[in-house]
Amino acid sequence: VCAAGGVLDARTLRALLAASVRGGDMAQASELFSQYARGNEVCFDFAIYSIMVRGFCSAGQVEEGLRVFREMRERGLPPDAPLFDALLGACAGRNLMSLAEEVLADMEACRVRPTSATLVVLVRLQGARGSVADALRVFEELPARHGFEPDSRAYHALVAACLAAGRLDVALDVYASMSQTGCLASARTYEALVAATLRSGALDEAVALVEDAMGLHDGVATPGGPGATASGADGARSAGERGAAPTRTPPARRAAPPWGGGRGS
Repeated sequence: VCAAGGVLDARTLRALLAASVRGGDMAQASELFSQYARGNEVCFDFAIYSIMVRGFCSAGQVEEGLRVFREMRERGLPPDAPLFDALLGACAGRNLMSLAEEVLADMEACRVRPTSATLVVLVRLQGARGSVADALRVFEELPARHGFEPDSRAYHALVAACLAAGRLDVALDVYASMSQTGCLASARTYEALVAATLRSGALDEAVALVEDAMGLHDGVATPGGPGATASGADGARSAGERGAAPTRTPPARRAAPPWGGGRGS
């Protein structure tokens, strides 16, 4: 375009940057970005900055992503929740707790409302640190403070954090709480719990989980039966949206209040 005497517009630049990012070539994306950031030919909008921030995050270059993010903020462009989630996810991938706290504080300062996707990242971050208590605290406090319901992905992240820390008892309590709220567990959640119960020798729990996953009650299929587990991008749907939850009564231990009595500590 430029060689032919044309002028690169924002739409073309977005396409070029996106292609570079998809190809994993952040060096080329950075060169393009810097070249046109110096001049006034292209009006840099949120989409251009978002592509760069996400690209750096995907490449594990969190610091570079934050640099571009701050430049975007200096230009007065407001970020959105998915962009903050991308930054938090990159921090979680490298276990950068201090940077994650900065990003979360910036998110609150911008009055950007966290979502269940934000919760997933924060729970994973605490789980990577082996802190079940902090993962439980975040899981309880963030939705309550910002008025949203955790989805199946968030519950799975919490179950996974508990299992990684060797807290099968707390993971089962989380699953029980999930069932009581009508949120359908994903196949991954069932697989993780069944594998953990089998390893621990809790055969009754493993059988109960398999029956729950299959939607069985005393060996009879229920309306929430096979295929009722949460799956796909909308795994967050509740039982009210996808059909009745399995009606099987869980063992008495799992009927206790979730993660009560300081279990996560």
